[in-house]
Amino acid sequence: MFCGKCGAKIEDGSLFCPNCGEKLIEATQPVAEEPAIVEEPAVVEEPVVENSESASAEVVEEAVANDVEEVPVNFTQPSFETEKPKKKGKKLWIAIGTSVVAIALVVAIVLNLGSVWGGLVKLFGSDGDYYKYVEKKALKDHAGNISETYGDILVDLGEETTAASIDANVELTVGEGTQSLIKEYLGEDVDISALNGLSIALKSAVNEKAQQVQIGLDSKGNRIITLDMILDLISKDAFVAIPELSSKYLYANMEEQGISMSEEDMEVYKDVIAELEELAPDEETLNSILDRYIEIAIDCIDEDKVEETKEKIAVGDIEKKVTALEFSIDEDYAYDVVKAVLMQLKDDKEVEEIVNNIESYLAKEEMIPSDADLWKELKSGIDEVLDNMDKDDMGKFEIVLTTYVNGSHEVIGRALEVEDQKIISYITLKSGKNFATEIDIADKTVQVKGSGTEKNDVINGKYTIKYMKETCATVELVDFNTDVTEKKPMSGSIEIIPSNTLVEEIAGSGAGVLIKPSVKFSFAKDTVNFEVFNSGSLIVGLKLTATVENGADVTVPDKNNAVDASDSEACTEWIKGLDITGLFDKLDTLNLPDYIKEALDNLEEELLYEQENFGNGSSYSDYDYDYDYSYDYDAAGSVY
Repeated sequence: MFCGKCGAKIEDGSLFCPNCGEKLIEATQPVAEEPAIVEEPAVVEEPVVENSESASAEVVEEAVANDVEEVPVNFTQPSFETEKPKKKGKKLWIAIGTSVVAIALVVAIVLNLGSVWGGLVKLFGSDGDYYKYVEKKALKDHAGNISETYGDILVDLGEETTAASIDANVELTVGEGTQSLIKEYLGEDVDISALNGLSIALKSAVNEKAQQVQIGLDSKGNRIITLDMILDLISKDAFVAIPELSSKYLYANMEEQGISMSEEDMEVYKDVIAELEELAPDEETLNSILDRYIEIAIDCIDEDKVEETKEKIAVGDIEKKVTALEFSIDEDYAYDVVKAVLMQLKDDKEVEEIVNNIESYLAKEEMIPSDADLWKELKSGIDEVLDNMDKDDMGKFEIVLTTYVNGSHEVIGRALEVEDQKIISYITLKSGKNFATEIDIADKTVQVKGSGTEKNDVINGKYTIKYMKETCATVELVDFNTDVTEKKPMSGSIEIIPSNTLVEEIAGSGAGVLIKPSVKFSFAKDTVNFEVFNSGSLIVGLKLTATVENGADVTVPDKNNAVDASDSEACTEWIKGLDITGLFDKLDTLNLPDYIKEALDNLEEELLYEQENFGNGSSYSDYDYDYDYSYDYDAAGSVY
């Protein structure tokens, strides 16, 4: 007899196929009831199951488990009911949930791969293995930052701005704090309110033909005086004017004066910049080279010379258990590193390409013979050094480097000792919002501690700076952005509050009681505010605004309407035409104190005399004037 499903040979009278578990009942064959084995046998109807294969298998497994050779069953006529479909909804949700958990687990592992891998190295590797791991990771991170900065410099070097303009303004604010101090020490009659609202405006523009710089003095939005300078980049003519005094420009040729680059010099400069761009390796190449030699230096570490200890370190109010990894840099290690680096350098294709580029440039500039082979000479020199290297020539020395690592396998501090004397060390600890770092240089310590948050490169916090355990200042950061880019300018504010100790150190004993200074920098788009306070009252403020735009329109003055500085007669006429009185009339609108007005009046009189007598040999010193700057003071020191 054979199974109708799998074809396996089975014994006659078998209820199930021993190979696949299929029920062996033929629909056309009448089924006789088997005689009961027990006195009153129970009648068991054939169960209707959803999956005949799984149900049969379960029955077989149960029979084997209970060591039953034959299962007495009283069958009725076979049932031909339609099999019920499975309910897949529950299993589907279980599958989805399992997948989500698995994906989340994979993402967590990927995001924390460094920490996971570091934990495995620490758990299963030696102290030396773990030390190599954390040092490679830390040093390669530093190398990446160096390479990125280097790349930014290359980009800036390669950009040639053909047209751009800058518009900047620095505005002065004299606060009530200054007014109070002035009145207290110089008297009630001394008024410096005229200084309020003074500002210096700077405008600069450049294109491929000309460059212009304007510097102006404004008072509450009104222009007092302007210095306007324009340089013709083609002819090298420089023009200077003070519009409030004269509408005409003075001009002179910079090349004739020997203070300007010639066209040839400018081209040479551009060529040098272009050559530097070609000679310098790109950011990726530099990073690859740095990583390679970091690997070499770390791989030379003798793992048996690394000692791992657990230490409890406290900085400020934070105390943490850290892993301290100590390694001694001695003559053996130095010898091994130098040898390994030189061996790698001989076969370093990226370094070879850089050397060949330098060779091509030097040969083109005829600085070396055209048939020179710098790389071959370099390799020959390396071979000579390797042949003559002797470890005994290096002498005996030992530098002990201790690296402090946190639970995330990150380097959080280092210490350097020479001959059992600590040279420099630093350590940074974090606990929730609290932060503390300490730097020790030759037993002189600087400590910064405080509490704050950092989210998306934005810091909010208040920190104390101490020197030799004495508080120097408090620094408060509000929404301060640390990731400054071209599209993401600096923002937020920094306030620095010197301690009484520091104030008295600078201003003398007792000054800390009278003076409570603070300095605040505020940053926003195109704006920087610098403010100085005393006991919360504004002393002085400077507001800097600046905008940079591409494109610039610079108009070079017509030389026919300008004055040649080398023409003495033309210059004399230009000086005699200056509107000195108009300029001083504008200064009178500043509401200056009387003693300053009197000084300006005397200056105006002097300038007018010099203007009238310019060129005839007479000077104001010959003029009979009658004024003095002597003032009388009352008992309080006020001018009257």
